[in-house]
Amino acid sequence: MTPLIELKEVSKKYNKTTVVDGVSFKVNPSTINVLVGPNGAGKTTIAKILLGLEKHTHGEVIKIKNLKISYVPQGFKAKYEIPVLCSDFVSSLGLKKHDLYNSILKDNSRIDNIWNVPLSKLSGGMIQMLLLAIAFAQTPDLVILDEPTTYLDVDGESLFYKFIEEQRTHKKLGIFIISHDLHSVINTADQVLCLNHHLCCSGKPFTTFDSIETNIGLYRHIHNHNHVA
Repeated sequence: MTPLIELKEVSKKYNKTTVVDGVSFKVNPSTINVLVGPNGAGKTTIAKILLGLEKHTHGEVIKIKNLKISYVPQGFKAKYEIPVLCSDFVSSLGLKKHDLYNSILKDNSRIDNIWNVPLSKLSGGMIQMLLLAIAFAQTPDLVILDEPTTYLDVDGESLFYKFIEEQRTHKKLGIFIISHDLHSVINTADQVLCLNHHLCCSGKPFTTFDSIETNIGLYRHIHNHNHVA
């Protein structure tokens, strides 16, 4: 299988500070990949390198030809002084209302109800659902999601997990999720990458008796290395 994108021994320095050190991994089609790590571990830098917004200092980034990437940032907030309607915002991205139908929002009336509402009037959870719907409506090959369940309630999280599993299965998408939670991840993830400037470890999540009926899996972080101060 040809990866959508691959990092080979990628490092990134800002001045003399190494933020990402020798990181290698692949993102394949039809897979869910989760990047976890503490604050300041370099997760956002990895996302920017994948998106082409940052140039790596060392190593190699290999992408398939004409790779199309959608991105949902963490904690998007509309400026209250900018009176942008949802319809204007969606149209500015080259999409129409019907493009969002049957998306993560499921109930199409939700889209109708917010279509002529200013972004600033939407709750954080509704904006997050809208951004997720837009990202998948753009027919990407790869979707990068930074803390996608931020602001979502329990029902919203359940919809999200079911939706990305459908997208992975039926549309053959590569999905790359960034999370601060070191242990709780979607249990259908194909690959969990634990980052703390370097790639500490990687593998698949496992389920327990308590989590097997949910969409949440656990990732056991097993150290096989030493951290150098």
